[in-house]
Amino acid sequence: MNEKVFIAVCIIAAIAPLFATYKHFHMLQQNSYYPSRYVKWLYDAYFMRLLLLTVIFCALSLVVKYNIVFSLIIISLYTVAQVFIAFYDRKKSIKRLVITARIKRLYSTALLVQIALFFATICTKGMTRGIFFSVLILLCVFAPLLILISWLITYPFEKLISFYFISDAKRKINSVRGLKVIGVTGSYGKTSTKFILARILSEKYNVLATPQSYNTPMGVVKTIRESLRAQTQIFVCEMGAKNIGDIKEICDIVNPEIGIISAVGPQHLETFKTVENVFNTKFELYDACKNKGGKVYVNTDSKHIAENLGERECVGYSVSGNGVYAKDISYSREGSVFTICFMDGAEIKVSTKLLGKHNVLNITGAAAIAYDLGVTAEQIRFAISHLEPTEHRLELKGFVNGSVMIDDAYNANPEGCVEAVNVLASFSGMQKVIITPGLVELGDKEYDFNYKLGLAATKVCDHIILVGRRRAIPLNDAVSSTDFDLSRRHIVGSFKEAVEVLSTFADSNTVVLVENDLPDNYLN
Repeated sequence: MNEKVFIAVCIIAAIAPLFATYKHFHMLQQNSYYPSRYVKWLYDAYFMRLLLLTVIFCALSLVVKYNIVFSLIIISLYTVAQVFIAFYDRKKSIKRLVITARIKRLYSTALLVQIALFFATICTKGMTRGIFFSVLILLCVFAPLLILISWLITYPFEKLISFYFISDAKRKINSVRGLKVIGVTGSYGKTSTKFILARILSEKYNVLATPQSYNTPMGVVKTIRESLRAQTQIFVCEMGAKNIGDIKEICDIVNPEIGIISAVGPQHLETFKTVENVFNTKFELYDACKNKGGKVYVNTDSKHIAENLGERECVGYSVSGNGVYAKDISYSREGSVFTICFMDGAEIKVSTKLLGKHNVLNITGAAAIAYDLGVTAEQIRFAISHLEPTEHRLELKGFVNGSVMIDDAYNANPEGCVEAVNVLASFSGMQKVIITPGLVELGDKEYDFNYKLGLAATKVCDHIILVGRRRAIPLNDAVSSTDFDLSRRHIVGSFKEAVEVLSTFADSNTVVLVENDLPDNYLN
C-alpha cells in the first residue's frame, strides 16, 4: 500500500465530516441541544439516508481494503458532495445556524477529534492502524456520530459554564434594589403578552423585558447579565417550557412576585405527554409567586385553566365577563376596538392595531396588571393605541403582487391557528389564501388538530397552500373530505415554492395568512 496515498485518504476522511456537520449542528441547535430530540429528528428525516450511508460505509471498507487509490477518488468525491450539501443547506434554511459560542466549542471539539484520529491512524501500524482507520472512515460517513461524540465531550464544560452564568445572574438580580419581577408563561400568547405588558408599564416605570422569544433559562440569564441595570424597576420575564420543572428552573433564578399565565393547552405533548402535565408546569409560576406573597393573573377563558384552577387564588381576565374583562369587541382592517372593565368598576375604551380575540385577551391581562401597579387609565389607553404587532404574530405586511400578508408565522398552537383563520375571514370582499405546514409537537393529537385546521381553512379560503409533502397529509385529508375545489389546493415542498405558486394568482385584492413557518428540522 502506498503510504502517501494512504495519508491523503486519511486527510480527506478527517476533513469530510467537518462539512457534513454543518447541517447536523444546525439541527442540534434547533432542537435546543437535546441529543434525544436531535436523534428523533435524525430518525424521522434521515432514516433512509442512514441505510444508504451504511451501504456506502460497507462498500468503502471493501474498496479501501483492495484498492487504496480508488478509495482516494471515492472519498474525494464524497467530500466535494458534503461541501456542496453544506452550502446548499445554508442557502435554503429558513432559520440559519447561529454561530454561538457553544457552536464554536462543538465545532472545535469535532475538529480535535478528527485531528486525533488522523494522527492515531498514520502513527500506528498493523491491526491498531486498521481500527483507527475504520473509525476515521466511520465518522467520515456517519457525521451524526461525530455530533454526538462532540456533545458528550463538551457536556461537562457546558454544565460548568451554565452554573457560572446562572450564579452571576442571580447575584446581579439580587443587587438591584426594589426590583419587581413579573413572570409570563402560557402554552401560547406569552411572547405577545410580555411585549404588551412591558409597553404599558413603560408609561410609568423603567422596564426591562426578555427580548424576542428568549424564554429558556440561559436566554433569561443572558438578558439579566447583559441588560439589567441598577435603575431597572420592573423585569418582565418570559418563561417557556417543554418539560416538567422548566418553569421552576427559571423561577429559581429570577424569583418572580407577580405572574401571568396566558393559556394552557396541548403544546409540546411529545415531551409533556398530557395536558395535565402542561398545566402543572405552567402553574409552577403560581407556586413561585405565592411563596413570595405575590399575585397571579390567569386567562379564565382558557378551558384547561378554568377546569383545573381549583382553590387557587388568582385574578382572572377574559372576554366572557369574568374578572377583568373586555366587551364590545369589533375588528377591521385598522385593528380592534373594545372596552376593558376592571374589578373596581372602572372602564377604559381602547383601540389597537392588533387583530384577533387572543390579542384582546393578552391586552386585557396586561392592562389588569398595569392598572393594579398604578398605571393610569389614560396611560393604559395611550400605550395600547401605540402597540405594534409582535413580529410574525398576526402582523399585517405588504406581500406578493400587492397582496396583504397576515404574518402569523410564530403561531404554533391549535386554538390560535383557528383564531387566525377567523381573522382571515374578517377581510370581506378579498380573495383569501392560507400558507401553512400545520402544527407540530402535539403527540398523538397532532393529526386531529391539523385535520381541524384544514377543515377551518376550507370554510374561509379561496386557495390553500400546504407546505411539506409528508407533513401536509392530515391537512390534505381534511381538505379532500370536503367539496373544496382541489384545483385550488396546492401542496409544495418549501415556503419558497409556496410563494412561487401564490405569485401566479395573487393581486392587490388578495389577503394571505402565513400560519406557522416551521423551522427546518420539521419540514420533510
